[in-house]
Amino acid sequence: MLRSWIAVAAGRLAGRVSQLLGRGGSALPGLVAERIDPRLIERLLGTVPAVVVTGTNGKTTTTKLLVGMLEAGGKRVVTNPTGSNLARGIATRLIETSRRGRLDADLAVFEVDEAAVRSLGPRLRPRLMVVTNLARDQLDRYGELDTTAAHIGAALEATGTAVLNSDDPMVAGLAGTAGCDVFFGGAEDVRAAMPDDRTLYGDRGGDRPGPAPDLEVRSAIPDGDGQAVVLATGGEDVSLGLQLPGVYNAYNTAAALLAARELGVPLDPAAAAAEAMVPAWGRGQVIDYRGRRVRLLLVKNPAGFNQAIRLLDQLESGAPVM
Repeated sequence: MLRSWIAVAAGRLAGRVSQLLGRGGSALPGLVAERIDPRLIERLLGTVPAVVVTGTNGKTTTTKLLVGMLEAGGKRVVTNPTGSNLARGIATRLIETSRRGRLDADLAVFEVDEAAVRSLGPRLRPRLMVVTNLARDQLDRYGELDTTAAHIGAALEATGTAVLNSDDPMVAGLAGTAGCDVFFGGAEDVRAAMPDDRTLYGDRGGDRPGPAPDLEVRSAIPDGDGQAVVLATGGEDVSLGLQLPGVYNAYNTAAALLAARELGVPLDPAAAAAEAMVPAWGRGQVIDYRGRRVRLLLVKNPAGFNQAIRLLDQLESGAPVM
């Protein structure tokens, strides 16, 4: 319709002007376009099924993993690779990838902010939603975790299948909200390295009450810049050599593999895609700078900071840390 065409044209123009001025603008086209057509996301998405990845930590990496697996399975995927995960960022990506108001894709896989997912869920109506974990983050925006869980629960009501972390009690507590549920988790010694919110703040924890996982992280052992991971699913062990450091990335990989399986990608190509993936920007990324190897670790909340400290503890004595 005419309004959508004008919105897309205005958004693209705003994006070009922003780039010419050297201001980037990964969300500006969507912001401008949605002011003109508030239902632009729904119109551009059309009949292309959506997949949503949300939660406190791991959204960007899990999304990148899942996209790589789906593409390895022969599917054409639209995604938001910059991590711009509010409505304006998703609208921007749809504007950039649409042609004559249509997407040439089999699936749209979006990382979505855990507060914004409440309003975006009913708009995207995901075929599948991955929920990674819930931890305290940006309390000025999210409030307490019960509020964040309620946002995600509301979005799951419009979702076909939920891929949930059975080791996180608040995430596992969302079971039954979507059309159906599948679970990922870790073996006992792996769970000990991935504390939930209660154990982060003093509770001794103990056995996790969540359902038995459909895909379990049996072990995750550091190996160079990455790790050697063993996963168990359907009575079969799968060994992976990941370029991603940290046991939390073993969980992200398990979540992505389970989601890819639910979306029709066989295990072998999905596992190969996981092994080929390099870290997303700043998330364990290794760069060479003037002859030095530098690893970047993004931290933004206590749970993520604790995991970064675990990685630092693996460094050789005397390694410079900034």
